[in-house]
Amino acid sequence: MAQFLLALLSITSLAAGPQTPPTKTISLSIDGKPVSVAVVKRDGKFYAPLEDLALAMGASFTTSQKPDGTISLLLTTKTPESKPLGAVKGVITYFFNRNFGSKPDVGARIWLAEGDVSIAESDFFEGGDDQATIYQGKDAASPKSEQPKVVVKIAATSTASGDGTFELKDVLPGKYTVIIESKHRKELNSRDVIGVIVCHPVKVSAGKSIEVSHDFGVTSI
Repeated sequence: MAQFLLALLSITSLAAGPQTPPTKTISLSIDGKPVSVAVVKRDGKFYAPLEDLALAMGASFTTSQKPDGTISLLLTTKTPESKPLGAVKGVITYFFNRNFGSKPDVGARIWLAEGDVSIAESDFFEGGDDQATIYQGKDAASPKSEQPKVVVKIAATSTASGDGTFELKDVLPGKYTVIIESKHRKELNSRDVIGVIVCHPVKVSAGKSIEVSHDFGVTSI
């Protein structure tokens, strides 16, 4: 349901000066969007046409005059309706032995990166809550500041629970890459030395949940 913000302002007339102040155009930020409006500066304050501000805010307004001459302004803005969101869920496992088969990879890390992401065995992956960095193909002993890198945006993160399951909720529709780092399986290369990493490209749709599961099997260490 749309919500409304109501603002009641009182406007009093300004005494006319000896000269009409010159107008200038300035840039404002309204709800994060840049807007250019013509303003008049008087007594250290800027005055802008209400019609321009209302239009920039996607709002409408009405005015009424009280018996004492005061003009009241009713400004109405409508908040945008939220878009239906999607989700990504799955089960992460690894092969334990022939007697027990696969077990939940408890503690495995999951990142949902925006766009198409690939990580080579010679790369080093450093994941975060808001962004991740992929250091590409350089000697791990060299300073990170000297290594070529790619920074990707992270939309959501999760950790595999006691039964190996995870779920990433409230995901905007779009193309992503699910990056999974095993807790119990490693390999002797730059990418997988902390935990074997795999990438699964996905497309999230509104109102739908995508299944992305992975079994890390057996590794050399």
